[in-house]
Amino acid sequence: MSDQKKTRFKKLAKWIFIKVPIIVAIFMLVMIVALKLVERHPDPLRDGFEEYLSKSSGTNATIGELEDIKFFPNVVVNLNDLTMHNANNAAVIDLSVKTAEVSAPFWSMLFGGSRINILDITKLEAVAGQLSPLEIKVENIQIEDRNGPDQYGSFIISNGTYGGKKMSFEAEIESKNKGYKIPKMIPFSLSVGKSSLNATLDKRLTTVALINAVFTHDKKSSEAQEYILVESGEYKKDNPLSCMFDNADSNICNSYIEKKDP
Repeated sequence: MSDQKKTRFKKLAKWIFIKVPIIVAIFMLVMIVALKLVERHPDPLRDGFEEYLSKSSGTNATIGELEDIKFFPNVVVNLNDLTMHNANNAAVIDLSVKTAEVSAPFWSMLFGGSRINILDITKLEAVAGQLSPLEIKVENIQIEDRNGPDQYGSFIISNGTYGGKKMSFEAEIESKNKGYKIPKMIPFSLSVGKSSLNATLDKRLTTVALINAVFTHDKKSSEAQEYILVESGEYKKDNPLSCMFDNADSNICNSYIEKKDP
């Protein structure tokens, strides 16, 4: 390597390993200070949330009370009485939430991480087509720590109705550093009416798969199978989870109980 190239390489290395980190640090510091200043004015933030929710959902959203909002070191949103009114008929409520409290580390939210501190949502109701193909009513979505004697660990749990049928959901997550981490492999169970699915959600490089999936309907169960749920960003419909999502506990999903030919 010539002296000129060595000089250029040293300048480039200095820029990458010294100046760039300093610039990033200054940018992050300015952003954090700005966010802390914004926290002092919750009313404009509530208006901004309402506008964002309205545009993203095609409804007219209102938030009854924004109890708390923070951005650093944890992103915290705590609100009461969220309603999303139908854009064409204000008397129709497409979605409502009684209370919602969500908290996650700022850095995890910024870089798309999988950490969460608090998840507590009550009385979520949505008409068919708003969140899911069928009407959903959720009494609670929360994180529960279990210390035995029958079960140990941390779980996201939810109970309510889906398509008018009783529904329950449970997914295991990891307890970590006074918070929680959503792992790449998530064992879960979902029941809707007479149907249930026990499987592990496996998040891979370009796909999301259901492994060891056992589908049960009216006391008849399938053998453990593997299905592709998402591939290269495309959602796949040929799996029991999608069938339950579209049809609740309809007999249509019984095809997943039948043994597949090798």
